[in-house]
Amino acid sequence: MVKTAGTLKLALLVASCSIASNLSFVMELNLGMGLRASSEQDNDGWTRRAAEEAEAVASTDCSGHGRAYLDGFLVHGKAACECNMCYGGHDCSEFSPDCPANADSGDPLFLEPYWREHAASSAVLVPGWHRMGYSYTGETLISEALEGQVRKLHAVVGNADTVYERMANHLLLNTIGVSGDSQLRSLKLLKVVLEDGGRGIFEFGYGKMKSRWQRLRSTVSLSNRFTLQKVPSQDCTFFQELMRESTPAYAWVKCEWEKDEDCLEVMRAANIIGRGGALFKADKRYVRLSLIGGDDDFDHLVNRLHKLISREERRG
Repeated sequence: MVKTAGTLKLALLVASCSIASNLSFVMELNLGMGLRASSEQDNDGWTRRAAEEAEAVASTDCSGHGRAYLDGFLVHGKAACECNMCYGGHDCSEFSPDCPANADSGDPLFLEPYWREHAASSAVLVPGWHRMGYSYTGETLISEALEGQVRKLHAVVGNADTVYERMANHLLLNTIGVSGDSQLRSLKLLKVVLEDGGRGIFEFGYGKMKSRWQRLRSTVSLSNRFTLQKVPSQDCTFFQELMRESTPAYAWVKCEWEKDEDCLEVMRAANIIGRGGALFKADKRYVRLSLIGGDDDFDHLVNRLHKLISREERRG
């Protein structure tokens, strides 16, 4: 009986030690796997975290009159709205009615809605180690992939041998070339443009500019003080259409009244910022207005012009 009890105690002791050893082994194994998994996630999950950060910033509510950027300024640790001209407040909802209409800028913000519609396909994640040098294999200054896309684009618009050669010469003359991350972003955008043979972005751009020219002509037609340049329709080889309405990026306005010798000053007095004809060696009775800004910019410009023209009726 005593022997049996001793044997039982020994068996229990061995079992307890075995269980403790196994538990310790399992815990160490799981802990090690957890640490390794965490380390692997840190290395392999950078794209997910980067995408989440970008989407969080892009979803910032700026009332449709601004946008937040990853490289923008922060307020309380969060990306703040950068408002369109004439708008303010933390969410860009406050309009300043006395703000001038800036029709001098050449920023092509009118295309922003197109790229928002193609947010997923045009997005690109750039790791910190991406092409830290300025040259590619063979000591070229432009990636082979980007060169191919540029040639495709110029073939689509019908000038593959001239606008491409000019771009290549520009890169060669540039002392340090164009950084790899900039070329990667350009490559991504060109792929999106060429997905449908280039028709999507050109149709969007033409439609937007056609609408703006119609609104501008309708507004200026009410005036006997100002006239718009007459831009004849032209054959469009890209769309294979005859006599398509021209929609230039800039509009030339002429002051017709004899007293308005300097049209730029006339615009300034009406709180409209343009660019005087003298800068282009033209008569000072002309002023150039940019039509390629954002929707807020163009709407504000048309409203300013309408107010300026409406004064003619009251004076008459």
